[in-house]
Amino acid sequence: MGKVNNSSRALKLCFSITSLLVIVLLTVSITLFLTLLKPKQPKIITQSVTLQSIKFSAIPFLLNVNLGINITIQNPNYGNFEYENGRVLVSYRGTVAGESPVSGEKIPGRGKVDLRTEVLGIGEKLVPGPDFWGDYLDGCWNFTLSIGLKGKANIFKLLKIKATSYRTCDISVFIQSHSSTYFCSS
Repeated sequence: MGKVNNSSRALKLCFSITSLLVIVLLTVSITLFLTLLKPKQPKIITQSVTLQSIKFSAIPFLLNVNLGINITIQNPNYGNFEYENGRVLVSYRGTVAGESPVSGEKIPGRGKVDLRTEVLGIGEKLVPGPDFWGDYLDGCWNFTLSIGLKGKANIFKLLKIKATSYRTCDISVFIQSHSSTYFCSS
C-alpha cells in the first residue's frame, strides 16, 4: 500500500510541475508575441522633395512643375512586408495635378527600401481654380503630396496581417527663386 501511495504522489507532483511549466511557457510566449512580435504598420519616411524644374508661361498658358521625391519605406516587423503597386499623388487645393506609380516590392524583416520617383504637375488642371492667380501673385503655389501603400506583413509565415501606411507632405513652390520647401506628417 505504501508503494501505490508513493507512486500516486510522484505522479501528482510530476503532473503539477509539468502543468506549471506549460503555463509559464504559454505566458512567456503570449507576452513575447504581444510585445516584441506584434505586427506593426510600415513607416514611410520622406527623405527629400526637390523642385526639379518649373516651366510657366501665361500666354499661351503653360505650367509644368516637376518634383523629385526620395522616400524610404521601413519595415519594423520581424517578418516580411510585401506591398502592392501604389502611387504618389500631387494635388493643388484638392485637385489632383500629377501622379507617379510606385511598384510593389517585398521588404525583409527589420529592413528598408529607398525609392526615387518624379511627379510632373500639369497646370491645365489647376487654372480653373479661383486661387491659382492669387497664389501666383503671392509668389508661392502650395501642393499636397500623398503616398499610400497597402500590403501584408508576414510573421514567421504563419500570421499574415493587412498593413497600410500613409504619408502626406505640404509642399510650397516658390515661383521667383525656383525653390521649394516641404513639411510631412503621417
